[in-house]
Formats: sequence, structure tokens, C-alpha cells
Amino acid sequence: MAFIGAIQNSAVIVTLVEKPTPQTTFADVILGALGITGMLVLVAAVLGCLLAVWLVKWNQRHPPEESHLPSISPSVNRNL
Repeated sequence: MAFIGAIQNSAVIVTLVEKPTPQTTFADVILGALGITGMLVLVAAVLGCLLAVWLVKWNQRHPPEESHLPSISPSVNRNL
């Protein structure tokens, strides 16, 4: 009888194991980094092109000051 009482009072512990998650491989990390780098390069290229167009337009509307300044070459005084 003591044996039957011991079996009835024993507890069963059940641990639920989650499904395994897919492992991140080295290739996944490299592809992710290349994706981020590619996106940054694309954004930089677009912003660089926009800046270049803006600078060309600005230079056409506002020519450099060299075209507005008087000549600084020495003048020869022949009256001396």
C-alpha cells in the first residue's frame, strides 16, 4: 500500500520545448551587411548627383567673382 501511495503522490514535470528557430548563418550576416551598405551607397550617390546639379545651376546664375573683378596685372606707365 505504501508503494501505491507513493506513485499517486509523485508529480510529473512537463517542459514544453519551442520549435527550433532557424540559425543565422555567416552568409545571412554578409548579405544583410551588403544590403545596408548598398542602400547607403545608393542614397549617397543620389544626394551627390543632386548636389552637383544644384552647384552647376548656382554657378550658371552666379558666375565666379573673377569675371567681375578688375584686372590686377601691372600696368606699364610709358609716360615716364
